[in-house]
Order: sequence, then C-alpha cells, then structure tokens
Amino acid sequence: MSFSTGKWNKFLLGEAEQEKVDRFLDTLSRVKPSEAPFNNIFKGKWRIAMDYSPKEFEHMRAIDVRMEELGHQIEHVPQFPYKSAVGLEKPSEKSKQPWGWMVERRQDRHAWLARSNMLYKAWIKAMDDAEAESGIDTSSFAGQGDLISWVDENPDNPYAKDYKETYAQYKKHQKRDIRKTKLGKIVAREFKENPEIIDSWNKSARMYQDDPNIFKVAKAAENYSMIISRHPVDIYRMSDHAGITSCHSLGASHDHCATQEAEDFGMIAYVIETKDLGRINLDDDEVFYDADRHGPGADQIEPLARRRLRRYFNKKDNYDLAIPDTKEYGYKDIPGFLNVLVDWSRGIQKDLVYGEDNKLNKPEITDFIRMGGSYPDAPDRDLFNRMFQPKEKYRRQPSYKDDEGNVVAPSPWMTRSRKEWERAIDFATRNYESHVPEENRYNATKRGTPGVYLATGPSIEGTDQNPEVEFYTELFIIIPKEEVTDEGEEAFMGNLSALIAGGSRRLDVEVKDLLDRHLRNLEVESVYIPMTAFRQAGLPTFTTRIRFELAHYRGDPGGYSDFIVDLTRDWPNMLAAVEDLKEEWKKSGVLKSGEEEPAEEPEEVKEQTEPFQRKVAAKHNRMKIRIIGVGGRTKSAPPAG
Repeated sequence: MSFSTGKWNKFLLGEAEQEKVDRFLDTLSRVKPSEAPFNNIFKGKWRIAMDYSPKEFEHMRAIDVRMEELGHQIEHVPQFPYKSAVGLEKPSEKSKQPWGWMVERRQDRHAWLARSNMLYKAWIKAMDDAEAESGIDTSSFAGQGDLISWVDENPDNPYAKDYKETYAQYKKHQKRDIRKTKLGKIVAREFKENPEIIDSWNKSARMYQDDPNIFKVAKAAENYSMIISRHPVDIYRMSDHAGITSCHSLGASHDHCATQEAEDFGMIAYVIETKDLGRINLDDDEVFYDADRHGPGADQIEPLARRRLRRYFNKKDNYDLAIPDTKEYGYKDIPGFLNVLVDWSRGIQKDLVYGEDNKLNKPEITDFIRMGGSYPDAPDRDLFNRMFQPKEKYRRQPSYKDDEGNVVAPSPWMTRSRKEWERAIDFATRNYESHVPEENRYNATKRGTPGVYLATGPSIEGTDQNPEVEFYTELFIIIPKEEVTDEGEEAFMGNLSALIAGGSRRLDVEVKDLLDRHLRNLEVESVYIPMTAFRQAGLPTFTTRIRFELAHYRGDPGGYSDFIVDLTRDWPNMLAAVEDLKEEWKKSGVLKSGEEEPAEEPEEVKEQTEPFQRKVAAKHNRMKIRIIGVGGRTKSAPPAG
C-alpha cells in the first residue's frame, strides 16, 4: 500500500497529554481505516480481538486431563544440582535421576504403597521379637536406642539378624520411592490416534523441562485474550502502561521511534484478561488505561504484555507484511505468546507467506523496507528466520526507514568474514587514536584526575552468522574542587533536587545546550553529574559525564567507521565547548575567576569551628547520596569507572 503518512508528523507529539491526544484523534477521525496499511487483515477496523490459546497449550491441557482420568500424577523433577552450583558432587551416570516431566502412574503408586506396608509390618514384627528376646523396653526413645545397640552387639542372634534385615529392606524401599515414568512415554502410548499431540509434546518437552509451573500456566491461558491493533494511539503508547516500559516509553531515549511506528501504521498485540473484553468497545478512541489522563473508575483496561508486529513494505511487489517481533514487554513473559502471534500472522497472511505447494516461502529480504523508526528490538533476519523457517538461514538485512523518514540501505557487511570486520574496526580505531591524544583518552588510572577525557571502544558481539558491533563514547570533564566557588558547589550539589523538583539551576542542561551549539556531527544524549562525588569529603574533583546519541549508526564496521569520522571531526569542537563552558561558569559564579582574594578568618572563629568541621566530616559518608547513571539505550558499554 502507498499510504502517505506525512500528515501525521505535526500531530504525534512526545507526551500523552490529553490535549495532544485529542488533536491526534481529531486527525485520525478524517482517515478511513480502509486507507491504512493491513486493511486486508482488519477489514475496516482499527482493532480486532482473538482468543489467546496456543496450540501447544491446548495439547498440554489435553495431556493433563488424560492423566487425571487415568489416575496418574504429573510431577516435575528438577535436574540434579552439580557441585559447581551448590557444593554437591557430580553424580555418576548410573546414579543420575531422570529429570524433566515425569508421571507417577496409579498402578505403580499402589504397588509401592502395598510393598511399603508389607515391609513395614515385617519390620515391626521383627522389632517385637527382638524386644522380647532382649528384654528391653522400647516404650521410650532411650529404650529404642538400647535395642539398636543390642542388635549390633548380637549379630548371630536370629532375632537380631531378622530385625536388621527387615529394617534394611524397609529403608531401601523408602529410598527407592515410587517408580516414575517419563511423560513423553505415556503420551506416546495414550495418544496413538492423535499424533499431533505427540509431536507437539516432543517439540516442547525440552523447552518446558525447566519450568515447573508450565501446566498451570497452560490451564490459566484459557483466561487470556489478545487485542491486535493498528490504531496509532495504541502504537504510540506501546510502552506507556503499568508494567510495560522500555526505551520507547514517553520521554525515554527512543520515544520518537514509537511516534514513527504510529505514523507508519505498524501493528501491536496486547495480552489481556478475557473478562476485560466485556468492559470495552474496540471501536472507541482509546481502550487502554492511562493513569495520567484517565481518572479512577475509568472504563479502560490494563494490558498484561505486548509484542510488536513489525511492518515490512515490499518495494518490489508493493505489499505490506506483518512479522512478530521476538521481544516481549510486560509484567512477565507470557508462555506461547510469540508462537501464537507467528501462527496467527502466517494464517492471516497465507497468500503472502505460503506458496502453491502450501510450503512457506522464502522471500528476498533485501526487497523489504522496515517501517517504524530506526530502532530494532531484534535483528530483522531473526524475525524472518522465525517467520519463514528457511533451510538456509537469512544472513542479510532489509532496508529501513530512519527517524527522519529516509530509507537506509541494508548493511553490506553481513556477507563479509569476521576477519574483515576486525581489520575495518582496527583501522577506524587507529584513526581515532591519531586524532585524540593519549593524554585525553580515559582509563581507570585517570579517574578523579582533572582534565578532559574521551572514552570509546568497540566490540563484536554475537556469532559469526549473527554479528553486531557495539560501541560507546563518553566525555568526562573533571574539575578540581578548589576551582569551584561556594555558589558553584551548591549548584552542583543541588543538581539532583533541581532535576526532580524543577529548580532554577540545572547544570546538566547548561552543559548540553553549550555542546549542542558547538558540535556539528555528534548529538548529546544525556549529561550526568554524579552527586556522590560531591557528598564525599575525600574526593577532590567534580565530574561531569556526557553520553552521545549512537542509535543511528549501524551496528557493523561501516557504522563504527562513520561514528569515528564524526567523532574526530568534532573533537576540536568538544575541546572548544569545554573552554567556553568554563568561561561561562566563571561569569555565572560556578567557577572561580582567579581574581578573588581569600578572606581571612579571625583566629578565634577558626578555633571554634575546627572541631565542628571535623565532626561534620566524620558523618559525611553516612549522609552521602548515591545516584545511578541515567540515559537512554544506545549501543553502549557499562559506564566507565
């Protein structure tokens, strides 16, 4: 479909305020659903509802019912803990217990209980005979101990021997426990006429063997439903729900991608409780609750989890394809959620997904454009591999539409070897080192040392078939404490309260604004001023840490090289920005100008205040504020230092 989305740009804004949502809905009222992508699925609707019942869960419920009819008990047996985990010795192959899902059969349970009762009676009779032979009263705990001693001291006595043998047999039987059979074996026997259930269990058993609650979850899934939506408000608010947050949350690092997804009419699937369906009308402007805009007692409902269905536009044959994303968000992972979506999307798009032989196609991935912003939760090839299950896996990537609406070609590096990746990365790194002097490159030894430092570094993550280059960069401005005025120290120390309460002095904002004015290629993502350093009397410096936006660089050697080029071009601008920042802070009273004359304190005041100062310093560590670094998701390593 060739639906124009330009008219949405001025209506989708970054906060779900009622005024802005109203403007958004007003625009939506002038767009017919039949004009939007995926109308072949929605048939003139913005939302559709469907039961949430994965086939494998239906099969598991059938297995559970059949075992109950037979009087069998399904039991989850955990894997034997090895020494590396809890200090236990690794068992031999012969002593290993079966693990995973087992069945305690009714006949085995009855047989075990019958033999246990028989052996117990034999042991009690032998105990009575030994008691009569020895003349020991076993009515007390001490008497029972005396009898055991007598048995050990008289091994040739027939009554002592009988007691010892019957007791050993009883204990051995108890240790052996009730015989258990693998669930798969019982399923194969009981469902001979339903091979679909047998095949389903054989495929799922390994996945479920570590989950002791999977049968309970499968039964509870009957209470779930799904809402599949292409309504732009639902897309825009994909991470604006209780328990569902991400970098796409409103005000987070990639909320603009949620806006872009709404503009491009992507799709999203929400899991809800079936009982909530009766409370809503799927044709309403909004069906999901917003605590900031909907008051108590509102009719809207809360979703439990969500997954995106990414929109891929085939530029060669002019059609849209919806493929479920592998990333799930919510209170907890909903087992089977992804499989349900994949099965549904294959069925609802059968003419696009299956060939004439009713086998899955393998469309050319480079014929597609991924819509909905630059940020992918998972590599596109992973989504295509799960959707089409080709014998030869996808290795290349499609084009994608970036945050400015430009179509970006796929990376040519996916077909190149790892050695080529390493050589290209090494070349780009040497370029960085030739422009940024070693004395300005951050490392652990320079922590707390005054100066201007840059930290950056790449790494190749993933497998040879699915590689990705991850890199980060941070700028550190470390200022000696003696260069900061009392007013400046208060501004630094009050930066947290300003951030929370909206104070008048935001040093992080001042830093960002000045860098934005100087930089020509890089974009500032966040400025972080750690409070801890200012609360600890032993630290002699104040540190400002700046992170840069890297999401628009591809995760391959080409993207890393582009980043290094932009970084080296902006390095002189960074240094100039820091100098200008210091000058502005001198003018505004944050830093000393160098012209101040230290005030002389009267001797008597100094003598009076020194004990008090020592007392305050002694309590300083208990009063310090600990702050965790902020900033949205980028291709970043953990913060240095």
